Amino acid sequence: MAAEASEKKTRSQSVQRGLDVLTCFLQGDPVLGVTELAMRTRLPKTIVHRLVTTLAVNGFLERDTSSAKYRVGPMAFRVGACFLRGRRLETEALLIMRKVVEKCGLPSHLAILHGDEGIIVAMVDNPLPVKVTVHLGARRDLHATAIGKAMLAFQPPEETRAILRRITLVRRTSHTITSRRALLEELEQVRRQGYAFNNQEANLGVQAIAAPIFAADGSVRAALGIPFPVAIVPPAEIKRLADLAMEGAKEVSARLGGG
Repeated sequence: MAAEASEKKTRSQSVQRGLDVLTCFLQGDPVLGVTELAMRTRLPKTIVHRLVTTLAVNGFLERDTSSAKYRVGPMAFRVGACFLRGRRLETEALLIMRKVVEKCGLPSHLAILHGDEGIIVAMVDNPLPVKVTVHLGARRDLHATAIGKAMLAFQPPEETRAILRRITLVRRTSHTITSRRALLEELEQVRRQGYAFNNQEANLGVQAIAAPIFAADGSVRAALGIPFPVAIVPPAEIKRLADLAMEGAKEVSARLGGG
């Protein structure tokens, strides 16, 4: 508790508020106004107005002239690109993900474990007209997505339980697992079979397969996934997709010195 209080004292309130404004755009809305940002951050509109003005002057936001609202600016993209630049995981994974997409004709996503959620850090799209729309930087539930369950299942048991105590098992659809006991049973099955399956648990009409990526130290901090619309993949094909996901994840793991 003392360490937490000390950390809070050393934070800059203005910087924290600016970051709170920027993270509002991660919720899926590309354009937001001062009023909306004030509601989401619970800050006075006068303060939000000063923050967005400063962020816009520095290129982290840009003003939409037609609506007087704001969108993420090019400087935010450049900072985000620094995160990816030189990261071996994404570099190695993209090569394998392209091969996976060529073999199955479906998109492939790469997620990393960040705190108590997954973050999409790389994507390879498919050539089909039917798409599963996911954006880079999208946050993914650990309990309701294949990528999330693939990472959660391969954490040390005590860490898995600690995460499940911290997170809320939000019901995204009628298929979402909201019982911790049922989820632990599902995670045990994921460990046995080597892959996770999302049966419309995050979005109706969308299923997914994902497999864990092992680092050199044996830990799992990433997963490779294949999402697809229910309508275009017959149940008999799901095992083949699982094999492709596991094969791809195993190859990425090997390139990282793991697996």
